[in-house]
Amino acid sequence: ELRTALAFKAALEKASLDEDGFDPDTLHRLRHPVQTPVDADPRLQDPGFKFALRLFVDTTTSSDSTYNRICQSYQATHADTSMPSLHDMKKFVADLTGIAPIPRDMCMNSCVGFTGPWSDLENCPICGEPRYEQDTGAKERKPRRTFDTIPIGPQLVAQSRDAKNAERM
Repeated sequence: ELRTALAFKAALEKASLDEDGFDPDTLHRLRHPVQTPVDADPRLQDPGFKFALRLFVDTTTSSDSTYNRICQSYQATHADTSMPSLHDMKKFVADLTGIAPIPRDMCMNSCVGFTGPWSDLENCPICGEPRYEQDTGAKERKPRRTFDTIPIGPQLVAQSRDAKNAERM
């Protein structure tokens, strides 16, 4: 356990945005945080869009299909309203706040995240489960399970963009 803890410490000491494999949008958001007030986006004045945003926030711990099914039900009863897709809503929230989840592979049984000294492992060091889907025929291997990390820096920047929050901070 001590060797593992020291390996994670060493990984943290040499961590770099350049070597972490971030996609260009995520890397840009981390290096160039949004500075404008959060409420400046004109889409926030549209009641249908505001509903979709609240729905998105309220279902963040639910499955993706929950958001999609509720949007379909809403549109069935409000034919004059178009609802943004889940992908579009995630992009909007990331662009608006500067906060975007960073997906990481994890063990199917939630034993470990494949980060730090475990980032190159093919199997879980605890239970031995394979990290990737087996025999999918795809060129890129698909992790069997992932989790999202939310970096603290963009969260603090987003909080300071609201004048009242900045004053309280």
